[in-house]
Amino acid sequence: MEQPTDLGLMAHEFWQDPYCTRDTVVETLRSQEFVGLALDAPPAVDLDAHTTVPAVLLQGTTLVDADTLVFENETVAVAVDTVTGDVHVGTFVEPIVLDAPLVPPAAPSGEGLSYSLTATDLRARLDLPWTPSTLLVTALQRDRVSNRVRVRLAPSYEDPAVQAFLDEQRRAMPQSPVRPLPARPTPYYGPTQFNPPVPETAGIALAPRRLAVLGDEAGALVAGSFRLPIERRQVGGPTRHDIAALTGIYSAVVPITLVLLGRRVTGPWVLRMDVPSYDALPEGFDGGEVTGHFVVDVCALGVVPADAQTLFVYAFSGEAMAGPVPMALVDPSSLPRQRR
Repeated sequence: MEQPTDLGLMAHEFWQDPYCTRDTVVETLRSQEFVGLALDAPPAVDLDAHTTVPAVLLQGTTLVDADTLVFENETVAVAVDTVTGDVHVGTFVEPIVLDAPLVPPAAPSGEGLSYSLTATDLRARLDLPWTPSTLLVTALQRDRVSNRVRVRLAPSYEDPAVQAFLDEQRRAMPQSPVRPLPARPTPYYGPTQFNPPVPETAGIALAPRRLAVLGDEAGALVAGSFRLPIERRQVGGPTRHDIAALTGIYSAVVPITLVLLGRRVTGPWVLRMDVPSYDALPEGFDGGEVTGHFVVDVCALGVVPADAQTLFVYAFSGEAMAGPVPMALVDPSSLPRQRR
């Protein structure tokens, strides 16, 4: 029997009438004084019967925040393919062009909460491949994070022999090269004073530089440490001497994607990394957890523009997610100067 999802929708209603539960859901969350993002999507999408991947997002925000929030530009969807590791990022709906930056009104709207429900097509917004996959979807907005929703894309009939063949082909794929390539002083993939401790369980720990003065040689650093599961195909060190000279002889490579959102200019900005692990792996290692570190300068790499604002940093890899962690880019002209 078809069961309702978290926002009370039956699976078929995501395509037919995604707003049919809006009044009931808003009334319930208003009574709870809910502030945040609540995401919902059908648990399964038949690739033969449908052409879209619908999702619905309920936003609860204070009236003060609503005065300066542009939902269309500041709400981002992230869909992680939990099998391939691919990460798809885009705004939740079509962004709008503002004639001028939004500024708070002279008289704030006062106390109270505002609610809205918005439906979208994730396939269109994120340019999702129309192939079988399992997606873990999250909505982000500044430093707000929704619940995560799992969506399975599959045809009406999946031939087990075909699926086994595709799994075998995927496992036989060559290991991804390290990216971005290490350089001096960054990117760097060994432990440093900037890296947080490696998580005790599977996950990612982030430690961006809290205050980064633009143009300062210290850099706009995002440091991280991880403990993440890998497959057999991700095991192995460099095969070229020039790469080995840069990276050392690593044992495995782990995909990690950084997503950065701005408080003034939103983005999103994305850095896709393949990070080496130097763990000593036993002979015949066929998959399991590995650990590692990274330090990258997101301004030096051209990931984010060198504009003064506060960024919120997120990281994704398979089932793992970290963030938001704030990092402020500071305009050097705003620093106090001695009188002459």
